Amino acid sequence: MDDDGNIESHYDRIWDSDPVPPYVESLLPAMAGLGLRHSSTVLDVGCGNGVLGRRLMDLYGCRIYGTDISPVALKAASARGYAGVARTSADPLARFRQPFPGQRFDVVVLSAVLEHVFDPAALIAASHSALKPGGFIVVLTPNVTWFLNRLLFLLGMWEHPLLGGTDGHIRYLNRRMLQKLVTDAGFGGLDWSFSSMAALPPGQNLHVRGRRVPLVRRLAGRRARVRPSLWAENFILLARKPVSDPDTSQWADLAGKTDLMPLKILHIAATPNGANWMFEITRDLRSRGHDAAALISPGQGDLAPKLQRAGVPYHVFDLDVMSVNDYAGIVRRVLKLARFLREHRFDVVHYHLFTSVILGRVAAYIADVPLRFSMCTGPFYLEAPATREVDRRTFWMDTKVIPSCEFSRKLYLEMGLPARRMERIFYGADPSAFDPAKADGGKLRREYGIPDNSPIVSMVAYFYSRLPYGKWTPPQLQGRAVKGHDTVLEAAKLVLQRNPRARFLLVGRGWEAGGEEFMLEMKSLAKSLGIDHAVIFTGMRRDIPDVLAGSDVTIQSSRSENLGGSIEALLMARPTVASAVGGLVDAVRHEETGLLVPMDDAPALAAAILRLLDNPEWAATLGRNGRALMLRDFTLSRTVDDLDQLYRTEAGKIMQRERPSAPGPAARRYRPSVSLLRLMCVAVRLGFFALCFDLPDIAAGAMRRRVAGLKRPAARNAAALFAGLGRDLIHLTPLLLPAAAISIFLTGTARMVFLAALLSSALFVRLKYAGPAVSLVRLATKRVFDLLIVAVIAAAGSPLWIAAVVAAKRLPGPALVRSPRIGRFGIVFDMFTLRSRLPDSGAAFFARLLRRIHAWNAPAIINVARGEMSIVGPRPVSPEPAAGSSGIRRKPTAKPGLVGWAEVRMPAASAEEEMRLDLWYEEHQSFWLDAWTVLKAAAGCVMRGSAASAADHCGPGREPPQ
Repeated sequence: MDDDGNIESHYDRIWDSDPVPPYVESLLPAMAGLGLRHSSTVLDVGCGNGVLGRRLMDLYGCRIYGTDISPVALKAASARGYAGVARTSADPLARFRQPFPGQRFDVVVLSAVLEHVFDPAALIAASHSALKPGGFIVVLTPNVTWFLNRLLFLLGMWEHPLLGGTDGHIRYLNRRMLQKLVTDAGFGGLDWSFSSMAALPPGQNLHVRGRRVPLVRRLAGRRARVRPSLWAENFILLARKPVSDPDTSQWADLAGKTDLMPLKILHIAATPNGANWMFEITRDLRSRGHDAAALISPGQGDLAPKLQRAGVPYHVFDLDVMSVNDYAGIVRRVLKLARFLREHRFDVVHYHLFTSVILGRVAAYIADVPLRFSMCTGPFYLEAPATREVDRRTFWMDTKVIPSCEFSRKLYLEMGLPARRMERIFYGADPSAFDPAKADGGKLRREYGIPDNSPIVSMVAYFYSRLPYGKWTPPQLQGRAVKGHDTVLEAAKLVLQRNPRARFLLVGRGWEAGGEEFMLEMKSLAKSLGIDHAVIFTGMRRDIPDVLAGSDVTIQSSRSENLGGSIEALLMARPTVASAVGGLVDAVRHEETGLLVPMDDAPALAAAILRLLDNPEWAATLGRNGRALMLRDFTLSRTVDDLDQLYRTEAGKIMQRERPSAPGPAARRYRPSVSLLRLMCVAVRLGFFALCFDLPDIAAGAMRRRVAGLKRPAARNAAALFAGLGRDLIHLTPLLLPAAAISIFLTGTARMVFLAALLSSALFVRLKYAGPAVSLVRLATKRVFDLLIVAVIAAAGSPLWIAAVVAAKRLPGPALVRSPRIGRFGIVFDMFTLRSRLPDSGAAFFARLLRRIHAWNAPAIINVARGEMSIVGPRPVSPEPAAGSSGIRRKPTAKPGLVGWAEVRMPAASAEEEMRLDLWYEEHQSFWLDAWTVLKAAAGCVMRGSAASAADHCGPGREPPQ
């Protein structure tokens, strides 16, 4: 500083007017990820009038210290609440010293300072000394090489205010020079940002040679993200002081911790029950300073009381989007939820479970929510064809997708989602609730009277009902339950043969009515296997830690699973046997934390259980390894840390990109014009997909209910034909509407070519999106085929049918028997058959004759002629399930047939395999497939004229009950 104090006077005049420095709005987003909190300390070098520090105090509550050469500036900064201010020297030969002796800072900010000093390297070195290990330096300085500076140099306008004139800036830096200064001082972890046009007030335009240049700001702002060295006026650099002292290692984890930029967060789960992981995450986010709330489905459940007791605000909203009966209602729900999100202006919307993912994803995108995350609770919905397609068509609306296991992440990669759009985060558990030292391991033995020498094998899981057949269910789960209790019981029988003292505990209740029914079925299965004395169905229990602590081995035998109950079991240091499916392989690592076995392999499951029971010391080692792994990677705090860091990182990107005028990423979002444009985009982009994929199923479902109300078969057949026509028209609507407009302007050959192209496109749409539905042409062709075969059978086989009737008349009782069967769309009809069972041996000759000529099923051609059955189709099943059957009463979309694809393809198939083959036929039926099936059945009857051949090839596969 010279004697006249010219420099101080210069800056005194600047700060006396108390301006708002334009660089403040550029620095705030860049500093969003530094982990500032109430206890953080910041040194603002060249603090000016303290506007930047005041904003940091308002956002994070941290303590700010400032230095400046202007007394006027320091007075203003002190008035704004700076914890301490110190005056620095302007002498170019003076060394930079610690302005606050003994004080170490978490962050040092050099905002628009380096260009005003003679020795920037010394200033950066002094900042390094003033930082705590793990602390950050934030530098903002002009970029001398940006395009407008180059233009001004060419025009000879060195004195332009943009360049600082001749009495402001001392030196300029480019990117390479700044990087060298920082790295030479010992900093690492450089994070570059930029500021376009930050040196001018937000509303001011540039003037070059007196001419106004209004578009330069916008042009530079867009291109600076691509080439900041050319298009960014200011560089913003964040660098970190390495951690070398173990005592100060906690400063290495500054980024992403609590009290940093509190966000307004909404977690959505489409259920009133369970979802404990969502409750725990929301609760812990609130404890970290975020304004977190939940949105759940209406109804009686335990989720709302838990949220209320924990003081977590929640909203109730109808989130049912899986109903095929109310397509318009789904649209209304989406728009209503979008309006709700716009009213509350959340920074983050995070949705779990498939139904809330689809509804929340579309609504949040339309509402212009800044940050949108979907968290896949498991791979189930990514394995089912229909839900997988719906997810694939909508995941582009998310900011990021969060698969919760490695298997789900791989499925998303196969679906075409880039890895940069994903962040794998596990659903963790609270280790304090699963502590082996606090659990009562002997409680189970005392309660159920289990001797000490009897090993306990437990499985903690709900009983879920068998899943229906169709495209909404993963292939391996069609007609089966998810958790694999039946496999466990089969394995238990094998274990008990080797170790009769073992006891199996199946802990859990049935999920809703279907689950209760399946639990009763499993009890019957245990009884039929002769192991009911060793299997205990405990029902619902609240003392799961005690249950696991008392178990020698735990099982997870799911057929589709995320992590299931493996985390809790391993936290209790219990050796675990699990199916090698889904996310179970992430937690249960073979021969490291447990044993993995193939899905549905009861002998392998039994062998793994016996292996652990026979080697208790090794099993205990596996359990300890499992607990160590869970405490490292699968805890609730790790989950919340990862989510918190993800929220903050993405929020910082938005703030850095959009430079909002108020804190929080939602400050410049929720724009009405953007919402309107996004609504139009969603309507166009998803409308075609809905027409081709979802709406036809909804229309078909409505038609099924109409058809089921018709009593006359002829009326039902006509309605089914119109249903096929209506479905075809729905598929072709996206093509017919523009085609009608285009064809008006075409004539002659051009119109013929256009119609040919339209027909090709229509066929493509039909083949790609028709699914299991039957088109009008296919229905008509199949009906003609059926009537032709009936005519041939009636004419060529009339002598045989007369003989069959005469033979049946010799049997006691009526010759013609009517048996109820499930027809197309679930409509029940009476199938005609001849009586063939004998009450005594007096008519054995006639019964053998009926079986020899394969005629007991002949009257069913009456049902074919009436349109209730077809020649080829799924086996007609009884409305009432037979004893020991799966209990699945599927409503086929094809007519049942005299000859079945399952019977020709796999004559000795089980009931479940037969149902799967029938489902395949419904999805692939065609004229050629029907003709091949009839020829195959006829060949079987001719080549093998035995009774077994007749049952396998010439009938629905089972004789009806008499």
